[in-house]
Amino acid sequence: MHCKKAWLLYCFIFISPACFAFDFPFNGHIKFQQYSVITHDDSLNAFLDEQNSSQQSLDFRLRLDKQINNWRFVGHYQLTAIYGNYLELQNKLQNTLPSFTANENSPWFNLGHTLTEAGNSLWQHKLDRAYIAYNRNQLSIKFGRQVLSWGNGLVFKPMDLFNPFPPNAIDTSYKPGIDMLYSQWLFNNGSDLSAIIVPRRNPNTGKLDSAFSSSAIKWHIFGSSLQTDFMLARDYKDTVIGLGINGSINDALWRFDLVPTFTENTGTFTSLVLNLDTAWLWQQKNINGFVEYYRNGFGLKQTAYSLNQLPGELSQRLTRGQLFTSGRDYLSLGLRAQWTALLQLSPLMIFNLNDHSRLFFLQGDYSLSQNLEINFGATLTMGSKGSEFSGIETSPSSGIYFATGKQFFARLSYYF
Repeated sequence: MHCKKAWLLYCFIFISPACFAFDFPFNGHIKFQQYSVITHDDSLNAFLDEQNSSQQSLDFRLRLDKQINNWRFVGHYQLTAIYGNYLELQNKLQNTLPSFTANENSPWFNLGHTLTEAGNSLWQHKLDRAYIAYNRNQLSIKFGRQVLSWGNGLVFKPMDLFNPFPPNAIDTSYKPGIDMLYSQWLFNNGSDLSAIIVPRRNPNTGKLDSAFSSSAIKWHIFGSSLQTDFMLARDYKDTVIGLGINGSINDALWRFDLVPTFTENTGTFTSLVLNLDTAWLWQQKNINGFVEYYRNGFGLKQTAYSLNQLPGELSQRLTRGQLFTSGRDYLSLGLRAQWTALLQLSPLMIFNLNDHSRLFFLQGDYSLSQNLEINFGATLTMGSKGSEFSGIETSPSSGIYFATGKQFFARLSYYF
């Protein structure tokens, strides 16, 4: 569906009920963010004359959430303005590494549009949420652009097949929406059965194509001591099975996901995640800590490799945004500390257990008032040259490394 037609359809479906009810339950936020990246001299960024890059961005989100009897109408309009040479860097990376930056996710409806793009500036707007829901007794049905998160992972989420966040995402307030039909049946004992259909278009033809679409069912069993999830999905051309279990040990919570993926031509790849988290008081401060082990079934256990040596199944999922790391085994350690009544600090360390590289991420959240908040943070990487977090060589003996670098951000958020 063309962008204009899709916009008209959604405006009719979601705005009309609120207008007829003479009630406009709008709220939202305005965020201004400064983001900077510094890389070393032999990085790909430096090769593209963008060794140090930065951008300023303004994010405006207007939310509508209206309930009329058994019907619910939800719409989120988002306007984004970006300025800085980081935008030019992304364009250069797309031209240099098209196989790793091209996006195979072509949604059912095109609900976004670039208003202006010139040099280092970009203005875009879109509907990031746009769905209608029907709820009655034990049945729930939702159609349109919405979000869905499955799985028990805290840092890595192999069972979350639809727009998962990167492990070092700097803003997880809103997961990107995806067009789907969702249904759920709630049982009296707290268990539920969910089913979804995610139609996607072939990016080459623009037509709906089952080879690019997904569907899944998940049965959540609510027990007295354990909660268990069984998932069966058809994701693009792959069959994915998921088993998730979570429970408690004394004052700690443990979670486990096992996710085998049966590909069409290259065999079976099994991922898993196991974590444990608990909370305690330290010097009158509330602390929540966790440890997580993640095995990337598609990842490489070698200590050194180049970008053009990545297997097709792995690079394809990196391109789609389903995976964010190329190694096999990872250990994550994280804390969430309520340092003062207004300040929360969240350090995270991720270890690649195969090449011994490390990624350190720190985020702070400070509340200025009921509606005003400052978020700040940094990402630092450590490891030998050619290791994943330090920077993977683009090709053997090229001497050019695809490096994350040092990242810094500060964000001011106003909620209304």
